[in-house]
Amino acid sequence: SENVTVAVNLQGTIPPEDTDAPLYAAWDGAAPAGPLAESDYSFSTTLAAYDDTGVQFDLTVYFDQTTNANEQEFLVTCDPALDRRLIGATSTRYNDGAVAEKGAGALLYGKLTFGVSGDLAGIDCWEVPADTLLTPTDANKIVLARGEADYSFAYNVSGTGANLLSTLNFGTEAVPQSITSPGPALATAAGTTAPYATPLTGWDSVYDSAGNQVQDGDSITFTGTDGDGNPVTLAYVVDQNNEIGDLLTQLESQFQCDATIVDGQLRLADLVVGDSQLAITGITYRDAAGLDPAANPSLAQCFGTEGSGFVVDAGDRYNLAAIGTTSYATPSATLYQQQDGFATGHLENLAVDKHGIISALYSNGQREEQAQLVLSDFTNFEGMAMLGGNLFAATERAGTQTIGFAGEGPLGSVQGNTLEMSNVDLGQQFAELIMTQRGFQANSVSISTANELYQTVLRLK
Repeated sequence: SENVTVAVNLQGTIPPEDTDAPLYAAWDGAAPAGPLAESDYSFSTTLAAYDDTGVQFDLTVYFDQTTNANEQEFLVTCDPALDRRLIGATSTRYNDGAVAEKGAGALLYGKLTFGVSGDLAGIDCWEVPADTLLTPTDANKIVLARGEADYSFAYNVSGTGANLLSTLNFGTEAVPQSITSPGPALATAAGTTAPYATPLTGWDSVYDSAGNQVQDGDSITFTGTDGDGNPVTLAYVVDQNNEIGDLLTQLESQFQCDATIVDGQLRLADLVVGDSQLAITGITYRDAAGLDPAANPSLAQCFGTEGSGFVVDAGDRYNLAAIGTTSYATPSATLYQQQDGFATGHLENLAVDKHGIISALYSNGQREEQAQLVLSDFTNFEGMAMLGGNLFAATERAGTQTIGFAGEGPLGSVQGNTLEMSNVDLGQQFAELIMTQRGFQANSVSISTANELYQTVLRLK
């Protein structure tokens, strides 16, 4: 199980706890009566998972309120007796000794933050140490690497090899970080009440909030970094024959982002989810003569004042998928569960598709592609040697042989579980059948005539 998805609704009308009683502190993997009492959590959900040998075990995720409104904590766990993870960077495993560790079975701790509407807005996670003495701070928080959208937890139930990793998703889609220009570009000189510029607005119709018009030859320089932190500078020169969309294209190319304009403001979104260093730290303006706004007060500053930087959008880090984790007023319930592991299976059948791909079908529902048939094509089919039983052999008269896969170029398709019909010339075969039938009839008449003569001879005698 490399990817686990759990979507739940956590009842949002339950009041926050009066005192801080986190799940990781209540968890005791060494307790004979069980690691967690029912009074320690408000909701839980369990799903089957599998290790790399196909062994099944249960993953249970516990949820509970914290002392903060619109916040829920969670703890990902397995049966403490099955936990055989390596502890830290040592060779010691959970359940190696005579006394089980308190943190056995506690795989990942985190907090879910919800917006006022009950939609999931943020996730923070921490690893639970063997003694469960966790202090959730920024210093020990799990930080997602660039490109990572979900947090991972380690598990091991075999007691051999390195720990396995699986990601946990709460039915969300990560939203890349975006930044927005501090000022809007307008499509007329009517001040702040003017309509905002769009990607299709020509530069000859662009004004700033003070009513200054962008002139041909003006330059706008954007200085900052791309999502990976590489320094980037774009010096854009205005051509009034172009539209603002031309600037968006160049911003996308230089800063490796998606660039749009919303309500007249430039908005740049990173192409990669997770941690991002996308930033524009300063905008500078110069007219065609190289004068700055101080020397040329009528120089348009259409996306913010000289030297200003873009603002990092502090919006939600996640969008809900079709079914995602929420905190609505309805009772807590599991909405969706899914994981990509499976048990060990044995081969049950083989299948061949129209492209000649041979797939193995296993008892655990898995389908694995094993091989692919290749086909041959010849320039002269009539030159093939017929071997019988729908078999042909290549000859020099058949011409050059071309080998490829079904459906490519002139090659036909493959039909599995199908017997090929006769591929002979039916017209010729019917003609030969008629000739054979006539010969048989003639032979029959000869035998009848001979028999009559024999009978006549017997009578004469």
